[in-house]
Amino acid sequence: MTGHSRGGAVANMLASLLLEDEFFARENMYVYTFAAPNVTTLSSATDSRYDFIWNIVNAEDVVPTVPMYRGSWTFRKFGHTRALVNRTNTPSTLYTEGYLPRINAVYNPIAERNYTPFTIGPHVPIVVTKLIEHLNRNVERYYSGMRNLHSKAADIMKKIFPEKKQKEDEAFSETDYTLTEIKGYEECAVFDESGNLMARVIDGKIYYEDLHSPVILCPGLGHLVTIGTPATESYTVTVTDETLIQTPTPVTVEYFNAAGVYQSEESVKLYPRNGRVYQFVVGKPLVESQTLKPEKLPSDQAKDIIVRADLRPRLRRTIGFEVNTNSDWNVGFGVHFGIPALYVSALTAQGITNLGRTAELSVGFGNQQSIIGQLKYDTELFAKGIWLERGNDEEPFQLVPELRTSLSMKVIGRLRLFSAGVFDFKIEGFNDDAFTTDKRTTTISTFRITDCVRVAPSIQFGIRF
Repeated sequence: MTGHSRGGAVANMLASLLLEDEFFARENMYVYTFAAPNVTTLSSATDSRYDFIWNIVNAEDVVPTVPMYRGSWTFRKFGHTRALVNRTNTPSTLYTEGYLPRINAVYNPIAERNYTPFTIGPHVPIVVTKLIEHLNRNVERYYSGMRNLHSKAADIMKKIFPEKKQKEDEAFSETDYTLTEIKGYEECAVFDESGNLMARVIDGKIYYEDLHSPVILCPGLGHLVTIGTPATESYTVTVTDETLIQTPTPVTVEYFNAAGVYQSEESVKLYPRNGRVYQFVVGKPLVESQTLKPEKLPSDQAKDIIVRADLRPRLRRTIGFEVNTNSDWNVGFGVHFGIPALYVSALTAQGITNLGRTAELSVGFGNQQSIIGQLKYDTELFAKGIWLERGNDEEPFQLVPELRTSLSMKVIGRLRLFSAGVFDFKIEGFNDDAFTTDKRTTTISTFRITDCVRVAPSIQFGIRF
């Protein structure tokens, strides 16, 4: 008996029923399935009595991994499961110089072009099944829940995974796969055995231009970055965070077999901060030892890693915008350009209660520090120009020095909420009209810091994006 995909599932189940009913003698049954999904929750499905059943799967295909074997989903197939060799579960030289030419000898005459291998191994099926299990804790919710993921997932999979046909001897691999999850907005880098940079994450953002096969990175739920690595080689993962206070960072490694089936997992917690780097090995050594062993690097090695991988968010150029309002009944808009270590800002503001009678434009520079996690502290100095509707003996234009200090927290994507203390400096004989006119509202009393300088504080709230 044989079958492909759904036909493989039928063949797998039929073989188990024929064995139970003793319809045929066990030694007279030969069963080979291809790309069969999982069919049973029986824990005895892998017993030796089903050794006559062989399930051939492509670990890059999501179909053989569903329904899942993780959490409350305990589905599997009867008999043995063998995974075809692919780009990630086979040593690179053996695959490119050994297998690929032999594949093309068959593929090229049929397709009139060379075979282009998939490059990320079981990573996509693993992430897809992990997401489905997270959103649907049991089978009933998957089929009848409000999300109705069953029909949606089926449509997506038809578009993503085309049918694949391959004939080749020595076509199976036993190489396992690991998925490393790093939770938070940290900086991390992945290096291969030769010290080449394979992937990089800065402030939780994956830089896809630095990503090299067979390592694969993708974002996950809840501020996660997942790193997929095959067990054909050794890879080194470094984790740091440009914060003043150490940030608890959970790291979880999940182990999968060659067919992309979940096996086990383990977790540790790291405490990176500015200048502190943790390092651990994934890939082949991790699969062999089944033990995650992170180590804190000495300061000189940590500095070298940060520079070599350029894991310095404070030196990354960016442009951002903000919308704000304050206790003086002003609303404003601003733009920031530069690097977090030193950026230029331009802000405008208009009083709600005195529309058309006053306007503000502030130009200055600022500095941003990461406190812990995504809590950031900004200090900005401005030269604020205030235009006032001209009155008796009043200058229409006033220049006011201003200091703003703010705390901000990331909400989602680039969106940050912030609150700030704004301090305008009144200099006697220089900008008195900006503080005495009734055209400009001030709700908090000024206080004196020198004989000729007073400070007018206000509280500001807003969003940055």
